[in-house]
Amino acid sequence: MLRIAIQSKGRLNEESLALLRDDDIPHVVSSGTATLGIVGLNEMEEQDSGASILCRLGFGACRLRLAIPKSDPCSY
Repeated sequence: MLRIAIQSKGRLNEESLALLRDDDIPHVVSSGTATLGIVGLNEMEEQDSGASILCRLGFGACRLRLAIPKSDPCSY
């Protein structure tokens, strides 16, 4: 039997929803409850579960943007 876990929300959800849904994927995989999981790199880094990255899938990128008023003394 092969058990697969993916994120239930976020950018990776739409592309991997056809496989399976679950939360806390790094922990689920590292505990042996699931054999394989699809999860964002941020989740892997934040949870430090001991699960290993086998392959990067090439989808699910994220960008961080910061907006401040031009009148702010810290604006550049």
